[in-house]
Amino acid sequence: MWRCAWFVLLAGFVSLSDLRSEESVMVKTSTEVEKAWMGQRVRFVVTLYSPGPFTGTPVFQLPEIPDTVISKVGSPVVGSSTLAGVTWITQRHEFDLYTQKVGELQVPAFKVAFMSKDGFTGDAKPREGETEPFGVVSERPPGTESLPFVVTSSSLKVEEEWSAEEGAELEAGEVVTRSITRSATDTSAMFLDPFVATPVEGARVYLSDPVIDEVSQRGVTEVSRTDVIRYQFAKGGQFNFPSIDYSWWDPESEEVRTEVLAGRSFSAKAPPVPPEPTDWKRVAWIAFAGLTALAAIVRWGWPLGVAQFHQWRAWYDAPIRRAVRQLKRSCGKGDAREAYAALMAWKHAAGVVGDFDSPLREPAATLSRRLFGSGGDGGAWDGGELWRAFRSVEAGHRRGSPSEAKTSLPPLNPGLSR
Repeated sequence: MWRCAWFVLLAGFVSLSDLRSEESVMVKTSTEVEKAWMGQRVRFVVTLYSPGPFTGTPVFQLPEIPDTVISKVGSPVVGSSTLAGVTWITQRHEFDLYTQKVGELQVPAFKVAFMSKDGFTGDAKPREGETEPFGVVSERPPGTESLPFVVTSSSLKVEEEWSAEEGAELEAGEVVTRSITRSATDTSAMFLDPFVATPVEGARVYLSDPVIDEVSQRGVTEVSRTDVIRYQFAKGGQFNFPSIDYSWWDPESEEVRTEVLAGRSFSAKAPPVPPEPTDWKRVAWIAFAGLTALAAIVRWGWPLGVAQFHQWRAWYDAPIRRAVRQLKRSCGKGDAREAYAALMAWKHAAGVVGDFDSPLREPAATLSRRLFGSGGDGGAWDGGELWRAFRSVEAGHRRGSPSEAKTSLPPLNPGLSR
């Protein structure tokens, strides 16, 4: 699994004979593996030796290596060791190395500074040492060539949570939150790269700062990272968020594992169209124009209108027109007496002398005999024939060309007329 090759403790930079010097110190470096996968944890140990108790916190000048992270983990372990008959107090410090490089990686020597005493009494003195360089061969796991970043862990878990259910109908402007949490062991939180939110048309994307946690206890490093993505629907419509594939390398099973985060679909109602703001200046101008027109009508149009109304009323109430209206009503309801009275009123108003013109003559005579002849009665009567005959005669009078009035009386002084 680890393809391990145990290293012996690397010798310090000073010899054992020099340890008796008050200013001398020995630093030993050890590591567990000589080969590792990209992104796999490589733990190495730096052990400090002192003739007396340590005080304060050591300072390690860790080297900067491209595409590589070195971090100190846990708390130091204090112990003792006897070398060449001399007892030394030791401090054991653990470090984790992760790299994304492929090939041989050289970790150069780096300096260590700390404070310690010569014995159990007296003042602490500053001391300095230097680690031995060492190398690790990093290999790319098979099947990860398409991955820009290789996360190596034997126990990685991916979880996600949405603030809205699948297919939920939302309002335009509403926000849906998507939380993605990855937790793993034996890796660094720095290698849990951020998720790239796929843009969806019509939805604004807001990314929050990730929540990162990393704890090392008893040689085990547990890390987690939570990314929060917020989507706001700027308009109405259907929104489909695609699924996300997250892959990593499992060194135990030596295979690429992939977790699929299912996408979701939502629909949003379009926002109501806001009413257009009232253009009060335009309203004021319209009101002013209306009031001005009304004032002009009152000032100049009212007298003219009143005169026109009286003129029309006089025309409408003329006796001849009243008689026509009355005759029409009487003929329509079959009232012979009212029809006769209206016909005589029209005849007088129209200036008809003598008998009626044809074709009104016969219907008028029939009406007269019905009312005033022997055996006449005032019963039901159909005025349709009289009204039709009247309309033809009355039309001629309105055109100003009535027939010559006929009289039953002989001319006066017929001799003079010759």
